Amino acid sequence: MNDHPTIGASQISALLGIHPWMTQHDVWKQLVHGIKQEDNESMEQGREWEPDIINIYRRRSGRWVSPNTSPEGQVTRARSWLHATPDAFSKSEDEEASWSSGVPFAPGSGCDPDWTSVDAKKSNDDPWPVLPEYYALQAQVQMYCWHEHVNSADFAALFPWHQFRVYPLSPNPELQGQLNDTAEKFIKDYVLPKKLPPVDASESCRQAIIAQWPKEESGEYLEPSSEIMECLLSIKELEPELDELTGLIDTKKNQLRAFIGERAGINFGSGRADFKRNKGSEKVDHHGLLMELLIKLGDPAINKLCEELRKKHTRETVGARVLRIYWQKGGES
Repeated sequence: MNDHPTIGASQISALLGIHPWMTQHDVWKQLVHGIKQEDNESMEQGREWEPDIINIYRRRSGRWVSPNTSPEGQVTRARSWLHATPDAFSKSEDEEASWSSGVPFAPGSGCDPDWTSVDAKKSNDDPWPVLPEYYALQAQVQMYCWHEHVNSADFAALFPWHQFRVYPLSPNPELQGQLNDTAEKFIKDYVLPKKLPPVDASESCRQAIIAQWPKEESGEYLEPSSEIMECLLSIKELEPELDELTGLIDTKKNQLRAFIGERAGINFGSGRADFKRNKGSEKVDHHGLLMELLIKLGDPAINKLCEELRKKHTRETVGARVLRIYWQKGGES
């Protein structure tokens, strides 16, 4: 077992800025603060269709396929600064004689490296001419981490109208080394010291800043550095062109949030910048309230019951910290 965090096969392309649904800040939040990225529709579909796609792969390829399962769940292997959890493993039927029929793939069992890692993907797009780069990098990490057992990778993908494709890949040791170096640098530069990666305009960056300083602000205001003062003045100059320059402004604001951290804001010569929470709110589970109300509709003390149920299904939420900039003449940014 590694004594340090590792980067997953599905995360590595986020560090390179080519993942379609994940950024380096999402990876950082998970490793530093344990905050996992919320599933999107594509991820949910992939899990739902995974068994079916593996079965199609088994029938079409004629290979012996074993899902990556164990009594504890899917098996993950780590190597150096990376880890990987393939969906399944396959082997030629004529090589099955060395195994008892139906025996699942057992990591560490001493088998020779003649297996192929298999990943199942569901896409709503037309079939890809070539495997997307972020999936190709995922496969390289899988082969790198499972090198003692695996010498190739297959990406089995199901597209609309039951179109099915298999994208085979071979190991690229030079690329694998570069990916491991990328993971090592990210872990050492940002994860182990719990240092926020460089700010940008993304929502994931804003959420990472909030995760880094989740407590109530201290009430203390900071004197801006020359860089932060330039950042503030840049925001003021760019706001009239907000529609065209939203991305750049959000980057500057995230720079301010990162600078303020747990403090309340920044005091500077012509004004101040606040980074404080909004007022908290309540969230009512109306569906739960209605269901219980319908069940107990025969209760004569219906008004009292409704109030009790409203309180039961009401949840308070903590107000989020919001960056507001006030200039000397007034007006909120």
